[in-house]
Amino acid sequence: ADLPGSLLAYALAAAPRVGRRAATALTIGAAGGCLLVTPALVPLVPAAAGPGLALSLSLAGKFAASAGFVLAYLLPADIFPTSLCGLAIGVANVFARLGTMLAPLCASAPPFVVQVGLGGTAVVIAAFAMVLLPAGRSAATPAADV
Repeated sequence: ADLPGSLLAYALAAAPRVGRRAATALTIGAAGGCLLVTPALVPLVPAAAGPGLALSLSLAGKFAASAGFVLAYLLPADIFPTSLCGLAIGVANVFARLGTMLAPLCASAPPFVVQVGLGGTAVVIAAFAMVLLPAGRSAATPAADV
């Protein structure tokens, strides 16, 4: 799901009508939506289709997350001035590594809490918050004081 997700990210980043901010919010929101929908839908379908549905939603979420992470590295170039772009990516990487360090602690938590609470809800909130970011090069960005 990583290669098709990367190809989708390239196609969305190259599409002038979509924009990087909207494409990133869409893909990350779709990944979070798949995390939220999976535990709700799987018990409702017949037992024979349950594992297939869960696998399909998981792969769709992985596909969307892969595209969203590729686009997330392109987004700071549109939002921040050139002198602050590297700093913004560095700060984002610090929080990404913090999440990587805290991930083993989630293994002891109930899977439903991790999937819905930490995964789905946080990612969907982040996708909605991304819509509030400036639109890109056409929007006014603060000047660098360097």
